[in-house]
Amino acid sequence: MNSWKVVAFIGLVWTLSGASALAQHDVSATTTKEKTNTTDGPDGVVMTRLAYNSDIGGVLGAGIKTSSLLGEGRSLFAYGEVSRESRRFEVNYSDEKLAGTVPQLGMSLHGQSTDPSRAYAFRSESLRLTFSADLKPGGPDGTRLYALQTAERVSFDSNTVSAVLRKDDGTRHRSGLGVLWRSPDLISATDQSLRMRFSVEVGGTSHGSRYTKVEAGMSARATAAGGRIGAMIQLRSGSISSVDGDTSIGDRYMLGQSSVRGFAFGGLGPRDLSVSGSPALGGNHFAVAQVDVVFPTALGDGARWVPGVFLDAGSLWGLNNTLGGLGGTNLVDDGFHLRSSAGLTVRYALGEGAIQVTVATPLQSRTYDETETVQVSLTRQF
Repeated sequence: MNSWKVVAFIGLVWTLSGASALAQHDVSATTTKEKTNTTDGPDGVVMTRLAYNSDIGGVLGAGIKTSSLLGEGRSLFAYGEVSRESRRFEVNYSDEKLAGTVPQLGMSLHGQSTDPSRAYAFRSESLRLTFSADLKPGGPDGTRLYALQTAERVSFDSNTVSAVLRKDDGTRHRSGLGVLWRSPDLISATDQSLRMRFSVEVGGTSHGSRYTKVEAGMSARATAAGGRIGAMIQLRSGSISSVDGDTSIGDRYMLGQSSVRGFAFGGLGPRDLSVSGSPALGGNHFAVAQVDVVFPTALGDGARWVPGVFLDAGSLWGLNNTLGGLGGTNLVDDGFHLRSSAGLTVRYALGEGAIQVTVATPLQSRTYDETETVQVSLTRQF
């Protein structure tokens, strides 16, 4: 009989200075990966998630992950999530032996729909199908080739919409080819690590435009003073350029609280200040740097409380069309404006989970930015 492991996640997000939003397009949204040992461990994982924040209310999610239920070398991950303003699902399938040992072929399907919110002034529905080939399966590093096809529909409930967004009304299809490279650990020391990643994607849209998307990232970790100090640095950047047309709101980047803490999702970057609600427009380019320092033994060896400090900096900028307002006559500021924040973190270990409190203070901001000072999250497995 197959053995199964049940994992439940409970999350709570609370903000004192404005509501936070579900980071649907946040480029730095954290991804949690679980590896299941099919020999000694369970054959599958059942996951559930319950979360709440003051802007979108409750979030309910559930999914499964198995690496042997469909046969040896065949992995399946399926997950769905609903909230007051959005619904999304994801299905990933990979087969190690379909094309021999290498490459490992895979297929994924992502779907999402959103209602108008503080971050988005429209309704949207999207579906993305991706076929991939991992040239070095089974590890965090290596090269992946992929091809994708997306369909997106955007609609507005009001006529008072920025001219920058109004052109995106309707259905749009996109096809692309890409390559993702992830480095091995470039240091491979017990107290240090350094990893890098780089990706390039090219494609075209049903509106006759062609695009190129380039992204890069680096993460470094180190410990010092006999493990009493831990540090992590993360750098991320991305750029999308379009030929024979403009990028759409679905193509552009959005940054949130997990990119520059102290700012709400969609709370920084270009906005059309000349229309009602000053909607976020996203940006074609972004760059983010995050530095975290934690002190695991500051409250004693083996203490469950781990304090830390952080410094974030980043920017989101660049639009193909900067003629905003209702009639397309008001210029939108899409320039590079650095935002930064600093703050404190406190993590409390629960054994099978943790509570994390983040208190952030924006150091550099614009008057129209939406900020988020306090964030509390709880994760639990049982």
